[in-house]
Amino acid sequence: MTLKLKFSKRIYLTYLLIAVNLVLFILENYLGGSENLEVLYQLGGLVSEDVIAGQWWRVITANFLHFGWPHFLTNMLGLYIFGRPVESYMGAVKYLIIYLMSGIGAMSLYTYWSLKSGITNYLLVGA
Repeated sequence: MTLKLKFSKRIYLTYLLIAVNLVLFILENYLGGSENLEVLYQLGGLVSEDVIAGQWWRVITANFLHFGWPHFLTNMLGLYIFGRPVESYMGAVKYLIIYLMSGIGAMSLYTYWSLKSGITNYLLVGA
């Protein structure tokens, strides 16, 4: 028995999100490497103390950065496999809201946890 996913709506957002992540990953590598912490920081990697100091945008930008090829490839594979059926089922607007809110929520929770634990000198990237 073969299971075939059937998409009820056209899906574009998942491919757009993959493209945005790919462009940023290429930029990371062009600027000095996707494992270069200074490059990741300059592009918007999350450092909890900076978020609290007013750089709130890092809770968004850090979601689109990746540390190395394995991190990038597994995230994009997961987005490709799971994103398409979710987007098809929910529609692009709800899917985008969930995508962004889950990433922002995760980064915000990490910021809270790191400040509470006193471990604030780490750079966090990736969805």
